[in-house]
Amino acid sequence: MRRLARSLPTRHGVIGIASCDKGLPAMMMALAGEKHLPGLVIPGGVTLPARDAEDAGKVQSLGARFAHGMISLEYAAEMGCRACGSGGGGCQFLGTAATAQVVAEALGMALAHSALAPSGEPAWLELARRSALAVLRQQELGLRMGDLLTSAALENALILHAAFGGSTNLLLHIPAIAHAAGLPRPSVGDWIRANRAAPRLVDVLPNGPRGYATTAVYMAGGVPEVMLHLRSLGLLRLDALTAGGETLGTVLQAWEESERRQPRRRAVDRRHLEAGAEQASNHRPPDAAGCPGHDRGALLVAHQIDSRC
Repeated sequence: MRRLARSLPTRHGVIGIASCDKGLPAMMMALAGEKHLPGLVIPGGVTLPARDAEDAGKVQSLGARFAHGMISLEYAAEMGCRACGSGGGGCQFLGTAATAQVVAEALGMALAHSALAPSGEPAWLELARRSALAVLRQQELGLRMGDLLTSAALENALILHAAFGGSTNLLLHIPAIAHAAGLPRPSVGDWIRANRAAPRLVDVLPNGPRGYATTAVYMAGGVPEVMLHLRSLGLLRLDALTAGGETLGTVLQAWEESERRQPRRRAVDRRHLEAGAEQASNHRPPDAAGCPGHDRGALLVAHQIDSRC
């Protein structure tokens, strides 16, 4: 990927589009190496869950379960064909792909609220347009990938990884991205400090207690919403630059006050007041207003939020 980028002699910037376990970390490493150019990553999002079907994580054990007589061939065939509710995107659980998307946003390599976008939805096209405009703005401001990938951005990535309970594969990929960017690679001590400092805030497959699909994370406000909680704890480097050309502090302030967030925030706050102490003690979020044909829910343990597609 880096060779391909270098083979474009008239390039003024680089946009990488990737979704899954190997391609997305590789794309991030390639862009990190092009630190003299404007650029960003467009995460390919995640596939939607299907009704009455196993998720893309559980379905991977169909062969083993059939071999041990736990399920019938008919069940295995049906579930194998129904696991994905839409085409494209990464898996419905917080594996390497989904975690890498979260990390890309935390590093400032992807636009705010771009990680885990539901595949095939209008959010995809909106994200593509905003990303192209962001690279043009970087060029106007004289920003380069090297201005985004800094030690502050790396600290934020470790904290977000901990708060999401992300895949351990990123323990390998984040140091590789840092190395490609010419940054010191995080040590074991750095990982330990981040995980001791950051609370686990996200309830998503394959972890619980409820185990929501990754699309629910996006619907709940995604990375920016988690970052608001981390900001209140003083755990983020708000001076880090982001792909949109603004500091992280400015981006989070805009997200907190945005029209995109406020109506649902008020609605969920009202439902929480009405739900009472019993529901809060059981960590059972109120029913979310979902999109037709897909199971939507609120998921942040601290504050649940939901929104429509």
